[in-house]
Amino acid sequence: LLTVKRKPIISYLVELFQRFGATQVVVSIHKNQRTDFEWWIKRYHPQQNIKLVEETKPLGTFGGLAQARSYLQDEEDFFVTNGDEIKKIDLRLLLKAHRNFKAKGALVTVALVQARNPQNYGIALLKKDVITGFLEKPKNPPSSWISSGLYVMNRRVFDYYSPTSSGAVMLEKNLFQRLAKAGLLSSFKTRGLWLDCGNIEGWEKAIKSKKL
Repeated sequence: LLTVKRKPIISYLVELFQRFGATQVVVSIHKNQRTDFEWWIKRYHPQQNIKLVEETKPLGTFGGLAQARSYLQDEEDFFVTNGDEIKKIDLRLLLKAHRNFKAKGALVTVALVQARNPQNYGIALLKKDVITGFLEKPKNPPSSWISSGLYVMNRRVFDYYSPTSSGAVMLEKNLFQRLAKAGLLSSFKTRGLWLDCGNIEGWEKAIKSKKL
């Protein structure tokens, strides 16, 4: 909900999805955040179909997604994004690539972007278009391609979901690593705008960006 140029970061994401025809947005929140997010919807998106799904305790990125799966209804494929990044990526091309990869068995397609400081992120290890794993914050990155935090997923990913004793299950560690080992994780390289606002430095750079 932090603003960049007087607009909440999450609103940039909502607008991205709606620009490409999304009819419903589901946001995973903690129960203590409901008042803030209800205000955000009324202030910025009163006419749009946005659902809030509450976590009573931290469930992790995969756990939160699993809790929201009832909203998918009969959708076979769906988009997932982190909430602390601003992106301008062609979702039509991403979905087209995913459907091509899905025909070969892939369950998730990860949109990759090139980072100026890849040593601060997880580097995607690639065999052509297939992601074989991620190398976390290497001193000497083998490439600059990192996850943008934007994915297209097939609903069969929920077959891989099983709650842990702590309750937190992560997409990045618990799902993607399994899919990568099985050759079911594909990549889509994009040069669209990507601004990481997950820390103060990145947020300040986004505020100064002339591309928004």
